[in-house]
Amino acid sequence: MPETIHDLMPETPDLNAERLAALKALMPDIFTDEGKINENELRKIVDEVPGNERYEFKWFGKTKAKHDAFTPTRLTLTYDEARSINADKSENIIIEGENLEVLKLLLCGYREQIKCIYIDPPYNTGRDFVYSDKHAIEYHEYLEKTAAKIDGVKSDANPETSGRFHSDWLSMMYSRLLIARQLLKDDGVIFISIDDHEVENLRKLCDEVFNEQNFIDSFIWRSRLGKGSTSLQTARLHEYILCYAKQAEMLDFLPDSRISETDSSERLRQWGQGDRREDRKTMYFGIESEEFGTVYPVKPDGNDGRWRVGKESMDKLLADGLVVFEKQDDGRIEPYRLIPKGSVTETAQDSILGPDVKTTAHGSKQITTLFGKKVFDYAKPTTLIKHFVKITDDPDAIYLDFFAGSGVTGQAVTEMNLEDHGNRRFILVQFPELTGEKSEAFKAGYKTISSVTIDRNKLFIEKTAKEDEGLGFKVFTLEKSYFPRTEWTPEPEMTEDEKIASLRAYIDEKEKQLRINFDSDKLLTEVLIKEGFKLTYKTTKHPDFAENEVLNITDGEKTAVVCLDETLTDATVEQLRKLIDSKVVVIERALDTTKKWNLHNSLGEKFRAF
Repeated sequence: MPETIHDLMPETPDLNAERLAALKALMPDIFTDEGKINENELRKIVDEVPGNERYEFKWFGKTKAKHDAFTPTRLTLTYDEARSINADKSENIIIEGENLEVLKLLLCGYREQIKCIYIDPPYNTGRDFVYSDKHAIEYHEYLEKTAAKIDGVKSDANPETSGRFHSDWLSMMYSRLLIARQLLKDDGVIFISIDDHEVENLRKLCDEVFNEQNFIDSFIWRSRLGKGSTSLQTARLHEYILCYAKQAEMLDFLPDSRISETDSSERLRQWGQGDRREDRKTMYFGIESEEFGTVYPVKPDGNDGRWRVGKESMDKLLADGLVVFEKQDDGRIEPYRLIPKGSVTETAQDSILGPDVKTTAHGSKQITTLFGKKVFDYAKPTTLIKHFVKITDDPDAIYLDFFAGSGVTGQAVTEMNLEDHGNRRFILVQFPELTGEKSEAFKAGYKTISSVTIDRNKLFIEKTAKEDEGLGFKVFTLEKSYFPRTEWTPEPEMTEDEKIASLRAYIDEKEKQLRINFDSDKLLTEVLIKEGFKLTYKTTKHPDFAENEVLNITDGEKTAVVCLDETLTDATVEQLRKLIDSKVVVIERALDTTKKWNLHNSLGEKFRAF
């Protein structure tokens, strides 16, 4: 295939190009010989209603919001060791930065990897609105304003008097939800907190993004006690949590549940054996049955599976008599756990959340107790998040919150792991939004909300570290790329060939002749993110290279051999050429034409030069 600008740029995938390629592969007949969509042919497929009269949910800025969602980002994430805690022992992540750009970066390594998303986006109340996507376009200004982490970010006013009051909010949510859907696993689910200001519009928006057939429920949560905020006639004491599945037919809040034939007061649920043994080796072990002897987790296809909890939790269930065994038609022995009627799991699907899910007053008290002073108003309680963590029923899942706020999702996930010895991981994303000068957070010394997000989870871990030394998280910040070429912009009238020639000249000037100094750790992070590695990657020094520093990289799924030295010796190149089964990544400016050709000739698509 001919070389394109995207081939030369360290950026996230071009989702518009991906979508177009998928459409062309599925329906090549609607494309012209020049590779353009034939609108008349496309209209024959989708235009079921004559003329232009059809139901549509439209607002000013919708088309641009969708385009922005699928446009690649050239930004990167930088590891912040000083604000991380127990980073070598944990796979939890907190990211400080504009969340649309962060979601695009997460898409590289976490596409279809997230089991559950919970978000509490800013409610559209007419106050200052900081999620204007001009930050993604004019990111150098954003960086200048946030680099010192002192003055923070200037808000973009979105007054209620603006004619685009609802449009701005919908555009902000639309682009982020489009990316969020791609991060979800096929059996994944998203929960979105919202109040009356935009609940109708959010429902229409999610119907479009996730498909209305994947709507699960609108949970009603009593968020306040007492009189609450009032209209002329009523006291408004509740909010909503909209729930959508990636694929509703694959979602099961109570998997394989049925009423016991022997005891109608109890509910039986099959113990999950669908996941692979290699996914969690510590959850593969034998459990004893008086009738069937030692039982191991075996999948229906005959391969080894794994239990859904660790051995300690299983032993307790066995001791409490909450596990029974049944022989299946294919000869497999499957254990089931008994769930007493009236438990939280029994009522997990109730659309009105019960009293065990506390109010914002409880959430504010939780965070005040943790900090020793008031720092956050109207915080969500951990009980709300834990309710949804419980009904997603996966102790080994990744939970994402890209409007992290006070960081309650991180604490809730950690609490759940402490309670049932699960291995859930969280990813929190929070914009470095300024705290108001009159706010409790500002008075307590926190000038950005993201600093509260990080400190809340750090304080919780420090106070519970004796229970589990593995608690912790890595902090990353959103920054400009470390490749100067990302600042290149083409002239509008240039042809594609002229653009490529111009970019190559820019690269030669900025990255080769100037020999720019760089932080190898930061550059490594950017390279690995854009090669699709998770942020939990591990590095070890490759023992077979003496003349250059070569690293073995793995994130548990992907592996690569990486060298970021500015020059590669002939001996190193020859050794790299032999690694035909490995992904090999080097810096382009370390290669002359011959070395680059030799590596590409030997390694093919497994070779990547940045």
